[in-house]
Amino acid sequence: MNYPLLRFTFEYSIQMKLKKFILLFGLISFQTLLLGQWFSGFSNDPKKFIVQLENRYKGLSAEAVADFTEFKNNWNTGLFSPDQQRYLIEISQKMRENDYAMDPFFRLFYRDYTKSLTYEGNKDLVNQWREIANQMVVGNPVRFQEFLEFTDLLLYNHALFSNSLKRWEFDSTAEFKLGMQGGRFYADFSNIILSGKAQYDTVILETKGRYYAHEKIWDGEFGKVFLRNTDPKDSAFVTFDEFQLKLQSHQIIVDSALLHYPRFAEKPISGSFHDKLVDYLDSLTPLTQPKFPRFNSFDNNIPLNNILGPNSKCVGGLGFKGLVFNTSTVDSKESIATIPYDGKDKVVIKNRGFVIYKGLVNAEKCAFQVELDSGKYLKHPSVNLSFNYE
Repeated sequence: MNYPLLRFTFEYSIQMKLKKFILLFGLISFQTLLLGQWFSGFSNDPKKFIVQLENRYKGLSAEAVADFTEFKNNWNTGLFSPDQQRYLIEISQKMRENDYAMDPFFRLFYRDYTKSLTYEGNKDLVNQWREIANQMVVGNPVRFQEFLEFTDLLLYNHALFSNSLKRWEFDSTAEFKLGMQGGRFYADFSNIILSGKAQYDTVILETKGRYYAHEKIWDGEFGKVFLRNTDPKDSAFVTFDEFQLKLQSHQIIVDSALLHYPRFAEKPISGSFHDKLVDYLDSLTPLTQPKFPRFNSFDNNIPLNNILGPNSKCVGGLGFKGLVFNTSTVDSKESIATIPYDGKDKVVIKNRGFVIYKGLVNAEKCAFQVELDSGKYLKHPSVNLSFNYE
C-alpha cells in the first residue's frame, strides 16, 4: 500500500484549510479596521465623537439626518456642558454595545435629551429624564424604545397618545414631571385640560393625575368633563373623583359622578357616567345619532326645572345618551310635570319619561289634567305630547 502518498494528500488538505482560515481571518480583520470606529467604540474626545457619530448617520432617512444636523449644531455651539457631553458619549457607547439601531434609538435619544434640557415647564426635567433613561438603556430594548417614543410625543407634540385615528393631547402650558415606579415609567401632571380628538368627535377633560405610558392608562385624582351634547351656553358638565381613563379604548367609566346642569336642576345630580371618544369614520354610528356621553341618575325624585318650558316644574330622574335626554327613572316610576298659569299650577302631566331631543320634548300616552277657570278639571288618560321648549 502507498502510505507516503496518503500522508502527502492529508498534509496538503490540512495546509489548504489553514490557508483559507488565515485568508478569511485577514478579510475580517481588514473589515474591522475599516469599521474600527464602530466596533471599537466611540471616542471620549467630544470633537472625534461627533465626527464618528456623523459617519453613523450616513445613509439614514432625511428626517434622521436633519435631526442629527440640529444635534451637531447644538453640540458645536456649546448647548451641552462638558459633563453633559460625557453623559451623551457614555450612553451612546452603551447603546452601541447593545447593538441598538441608529434609528430610532440614537435619533430619539438625542432629540428627547435635548428637548428635556431646554423644556421651560420643568427645570429639573432633564435629570428626571436621565434617571429613567439610565435604567432603560440596559434593559429590554422594546421598553427602551417605548420610553423614547413616549417622551418624544410628550415633549414635542404635547400628547399622551396618538394613532392614525385618535389622539389625546394636553395644553402646552401644562406642568409635569417624569418618574419611575416598579419598572413603570410615568408622567405626573398638575391641573390640565386633556383633549381627546377624533375626526368628528372631541372629549374635553379637566383633570389631575398620573399617566402610565406602557399601559396607556390615566389614573386621575379628579375629573370634569364638559358636555358636548348640550348647548354651550348651558354650561353643563360632569364631575367625579378618582377614575381611570384607558387611552387605548378611549373610555371614561365612572360609577359615581355629579351632573351639573343649571338649566334643568339647581343642585348637582348624582348618577353614573360613561363617555367614549368615537371615530365615526370607523363606526356604524351616524353623526346625527351619537351614543356618548351617557348619564343615569340614581334618584328618581329629583326636582327639575324648564323641562316643559320656562317656569315648568318636574319631578323624576334625569339621564342622557348622546343627544337624547330622558326623565325616566330606574324603577319606571312616573315623572310628574306641572305648568303654571297666573301664578298657579294649572296643568299636570304624568308619564314614565319625557324625552328631550334637539329642543323638542316628546312623550306618548301621558296622563293629562288641566284646571279650568271654573275650578273644575279636564282630564285625559292618554295624550301624546310634543313640545318645543326653545
